Formats: sequence, C-alpha cells, structure tokens
Amino acid sequence: MPPKYPSFRKGRDGAPVLYDSDGARQYNERAWFPPRGPSQVDNDAKECVRGRGGDVSDRKDLLGEYILQFGKYRGQKFIWLLENCPGYVGWLIGCILEDRRKGDKSSVSQMANKDALLYCSLFEDSRTIIRQKISGRGQDLDDWNRVVARFRNVVPGQQFHVLLSGRELSPEVLRRKAKRIANPKKVTPNLTQTSRSPASEDDFKLLQSVEEIEAQSGKF
Repeated sequence: MPPKYPSFRKGRDGAPVLYDSDGARQYNERAWFPPRGPSQVDNDAKECVRGRGGDVSDRKDLLGEYILQFGKYRGQKFIWLLENCPGYVGWLIGCILEDRRKGDKSSVSQMANKDALLYCSLFEDSRTIIRQKISGRGQDLDDWNRVVARFRNVVPGQQFHVLLSGRELSPEVLRRKAKRIANPKKVTPNLTQTSRSPASEDDFKLLQSVEEIEAQSGKF
C-alpha cells in the first residue's frame, strides 16, 4: 500500500491555496477533551498506518495520522488539516513559534503535539503557505527556517527533542531522561548542622520571652 501524503489544493496559477475547504467550513468544533499523551498519539497513528498496510518507519506517512489535541480542529488528523485548512495551519505554526519565544506554558502532552505538527515542514507546498502566513504576521522567518532545517535533518523519533533543546540527543540520553522523569530521585532532607554561629544576646532574650509566655499561659 503506497503511503498517504497530503494532496494540496492549487489555484489557477499552480500555487497552493490558503482558504478552507467546504469540509473545513462545515466542521463542527468538538467538545473539549483532555489531550492524549505523546505515546498514545503515536501508537494510534501507527495502528492506522499498519491497518492500511503502510510502513510506520515512513515518518511523513506516520505523522500525517497524528491527531491534533488542541485548537479549533482538535480531533482531526494532521494530513486532513493540510488538505482542508492550510491557511489555519500556517497561522497556527506562527502562533506556536511566537509562544515558544515568549515561554510556552502548555502541558507536556500539548507541547509534544505542537512539535509534532511541525511535520508540515516536510512538504514544499506547506512550507510555502507557512512562509506566507508568518510574513503576513510581521514575524521573522529565521525561527521558521531553523525549525525546517532541524526537523528535516534528524532521525525519526528524535525530531521533537531536537526542536525543544536545539541539539541532537542520543537514544541513550533520551532513555536516561525518560527514566529520571518516570522514577524521580528520592531526596532525604539533611537536618544535620555542620556549623553553628554563637548565640547572641538577642537570642537569649527571645528564648526568655518565650518561656515567660509559656509560663503565663499555663496559669489560665
């Protein structure tokens, strides 16, 4: 079975269009649901690819089956977004890049889903759309160009960590980080004082005052 890549709608000039399809305009926004974790989103996508006889090692195909976990079109696949509302995707990528510069406070699951959506950088038509939308917002294209370069030059399963950290992490480093998150180190507070400064006159006065208060409170 051949892989499923997005089929971009084109105008008369052959350029990809930005406007929504009829399916996107008629789409009813789903009720809010808790975002699924990255592993569950990935496993669901792999089931879809395997179900049609596809190759899960083809990340262009696999990421297209990822489900958007936030926003107006949450619940839809990434490939559907590019085919039906590419202008919205371009706007959304601009928002993601801007939020990242300001310090995105999204949950871990939502952050991973945002990073996965950068799958659209793998296609020339969607890159053209996103450049248009980012330029229209008055944003600098440098951040987007760096994202494109990093996303295309890393191995499958590693791209999101590279985008977050700005550098490649080996599988062994990723395993160690995941292990530390899953099994946080137990910390035992050390109450032993290695050094103490001599008690001052004020310390003795404070202690005397406390003893007087305690003595008087016992008379009631």
